[in-house]
Amino acid sequence: MKGRVHADLHTSISVLCVSCLGRHRSPEPARFYLRDGQFSTRHLAETAGGVTDAYTYDAFGVELDATGATPNEFRYTGEQLDPNVGFYYLRARYYSQATGRFVTTDPERGSRFDPPSLHRYLYAHADPVDNSDPSGRFTFTIGAQIAAAFAVALLASIVVYNVSLARGRASLGAYPAYVPFEQRMLSSSAEEELIRKEAFTNALITFFVTFGAVAFFIEIGVFGATSGALLFQETLGVFGAIGTAGRAFVTAVLEFFRRNPEAAQKVIDGAEEGADAVM
Repeated sequence: MKGRVHADLHTSISVLCVSCLGRHRSPEPARFYLRDGQFSTRHLAETAGGVTDAYTYDAFGVELDATGATPNEFRYTGEQLDPNVGFYYLRARYYSQATGRFVTTDPERGSRFDPPSLHRYLYAHADPVDNSDPSGRFTFTIGAQIAAAFAVALLASIVVYNVSLARGRASLGAYPAYVPFEQRMLSSSAEEELIRKEAFTNALITFFVTFGAVAFFIEIGVFGATSGALLFQETLGVFGAIGTAGRAFVTAVLEFFRRNPEAAQKVIDGAEEGADAVM
């Protein structure tokens, strides 16, 4: 019951449209998959948007209810149900949803650092709501995906920050000869701060884009190209827009101070007055 409630809660959140069922069965009309948080097929919809078929499962994939007559083998977690044996085909071996176990032993040995993996028949570490095993060889966890994407994105953002900082500092000091030395020093201090902000903005954009890209490739390997494309699109759409707007703002401010050294002087004076007031 817990797994069923979990799936119901995610139905309206994770809706995925994939290729039509009818492409290999020309007499059948086109249908589209609508999936839940476990990537299980919950509904089939026609091209006009109406629901023609519906499915309900428990946490381990036992079908509790099904309506509709459209031929469909891709059900629990989006995997193929073999109608001949009644098991789900997970590449390396078959999965029995009735027992929540694989029907053959794990081809991988498992690891002592991951005790559940030592069970040769266990599916998704006995926690299919949070984990999955689409290959029949290892349990895939959402936490592992997030950790891998975060680590790669963090390294990439650190590199971009330092490169942007070095390039910005290399551009300092290019002033005409008639600009007084004191003015050059004041302008350089203001630009240094702005260069740091711009480098931070570039690093932030890199972090979110890299995070989405890594998660995208992981999704492709585990759940298929359609799921990965949806995740990547959503990540770029949300974080990319925020990062682009922030970068444009910082760039505009930087350009303004480069053309108006007097304004830079006022900013410095204001900062010094504020520091003196605090002290």
